[in-house]
Amino acid sequence: MILEWKKELLRKKNWIILGVVIVLCIGIGIVIHIQETYNEKIKEYNYTHNIELLQEFIKDKESILEENGSNKEIEQALEEDQKKLYLYEAMLDALEDGDWKQELKLNIEQLEEDIVAYHNGNLVGITEEELIKQQQQYTFLYENEIQPQDVNETVSGWNLVYMLFQGTILPNFLPLIFILFCIDMMSVEQEQKTMKLLLLQPISRRTILRRKLMAGLAHTISFTVVIVIVTFIAGSILGGVGDLRYPLDMNPIFGSDQKILSLKDYFLQSIPLWLCSIFFYVSVAFLISTICLNSMVATIIGIVAVEGGFSVMKIAKDSVFIYEPFYIGNIGELFKTEHTPNGWIVMGVLIVSAVVCIRISNYVLKKKEFYL
Repeated sequence: MILEWKKELLRKKNWIILGVVIVLCIGIGIVIHIQETYNEKIKEYNYTHNIELLQEFIKDKESILEENGSNKEIEQALEEDQKKLYLYEAMLDALEDGDWKQELKLNIEQLEEDIVAYHNGNLVGITEEELIKQQQQYTFLYENEIQPQDVNETVSGWNLVYMLFQGTILPNFLPLIFILFCIDMMSVEQEQKTMKLLLLQPISRRTILRRKLMAGLAHTISFTVVIVIVTFIAGSILGGVGDLRYPLDMNPIFGSDQKILSLKDYFLQSIPLWLCSIFFYVSVAFLISTICLNSMVATIIGIVAVEGGFSVMKIAKDSVFIYEPFYIGNIGELFKTEHTPNGWIVMGVLIVSAVVCIRISNYVLKKKEFYL
């Protein structure tokens, strides 16, 4: 039996699928790296361009003061430009040093200067409410040490590809692919028993398909439950239960005027969304399994569908992304922070839980005669 299982483990079908997925992940990773490098260059260009403009403005105002003498309004505008120049130079230094916290802090100070300039009539093209809202968002991110992600306002082309996969495949999705690969291999033993019994007791293709779909559906539901539970554990490790604060004006789901919401309340209010997402996830996997009869492919496509749906919804309605603990597949966030050891622990729990779920579902299916 062991030799037969090892032989089945080397089935070309699953190895080809896994290889294609890995190649796609590497390719998308390269695209993401290029996009992130491009974003950094754009930000560096914007800072440099603003510095050059401010230097010209300061030079012009100083020339006017030298020619015409003292002027209160020009002196006030000159002082504001000098403060902005200092802040932009400091932001450029922080960007080059990779110090995003300092850069975020300087952005908050810059917005304070913009609000002052707006009141003095030296800033046009934006309202005070927009400046204050942006300042509140940056302040929340800074106080909670959450790194903002640069999101372009347009949702098209590479921007959509970048945002769709940045939080899905690298690093969140890639570990799940290997786990699903192992899970699919675990079902080989049961499939062997099924095929042997089929030789002794032939049944219709329709019956085989029905039992295959029921098994795939049970595996998908059980694994979805595991993901939800372990993701909640991961969110608790990152934010602390009842301690994570979430600004609802940045949340496209609730759309409330309330500024912050406790983790407990956020979880309770998210239950309808969770039920819908799990139903959608299972339905997509069920549909795909009907076509390809491969549980790994079905589950991968189901996860992509849910993750992609969330990503597109958030891209379309919000330009500021922050960490969400209740996000299917977001366990990978633990590998991007100082909580990396906890990340491996959570991933280990996920693997063990998935193995147990598959074993239990196979046992129940066999008892209920969904499996041969």
